Amino acid sequence: MKTLIAAAALAALIASPALALPPHSYRLDKPWVGPQGNIEISAARAAALRECSAIAAQWPEYEWGSMGRHQYAACMAGRGQVE
Repeated sequence: MKTLIAAAALAALIASPALALPPHSYRLDKPWVGPQGNIEISAARAAALRECSAIAAQWPEYEWGSMGRHQYAACMAGRGQVE
């Protein structure tokens, strides 16, 4: 009986990393490699990149420091996109 419990515990320990998912991998829209080997992105990601880049451009670095970067990051996160 002890051997059975020890075997089950060992099997669970070995199998647990295979069941783990990277954090937030289920909801982030990431680029992928297309059939010809080029990098492709979804229409939603392209729209978010355009909109967030326009928002960040309103905060020039020479006046605001890293504020534009923070605005870009917040904008992309608000749209559920990876920076």
